[in-house]
Amino acid sequence: MSQLYPSNPVRRLVVKEWERAAARGEDYEPGVDELRAILRKALRSQVARVRWMHQAGCTSTHLEAVLDGREDPDDRIQDCMGVIWVPGRGVYADPLFDRDARVIQQERWAEEIRAKLSGPLQPCPRIERYTDAPLPDMFAIGAGSPGPRKKG
Repeated sequence: MSQLYPSNPVRRLVVKEWERAAARGEDYEPGVDELRAILRKALRSQVARVRWMHQAGCTSTHLEAVLDGREDPDDRIQDCMGVIWVPGRGVYADPLFDRDARVIQQERWAEEIRAKLSGPLQPCPRIERYTDAPLPDMFAIGAGSPGPRKKG
């Protein structure tokens, strides 16, 4: 399973730890210090840190503060690592394998959507807008087809 995350070295290490725990018949529920150790191990080089920082959507200042122990991982870092803080147990858990973590993640995501919907509506940045003249509807009844393709 750990081969599924080639571009995310942190998630790959989390999955490896989960696999080791599963082989022992245990759940993998790391604390914040263990997550920091995984981050430090996976992000040893500056290039890896910059790449992962962009992937996680966090600032270099925040990532360094998390690595140094001055701040806890925020929601973006947790999402990119594939773990969620479960306050009732005081551990991080994988929402794919833990019901409590999945509920917390879904509630947080739903709240983010509610917050976005309550504000002014913004166009979705993932939808490309076509600004040229409208395309003719070539499938309309009576419309001619574009014709055979010309060989150039």
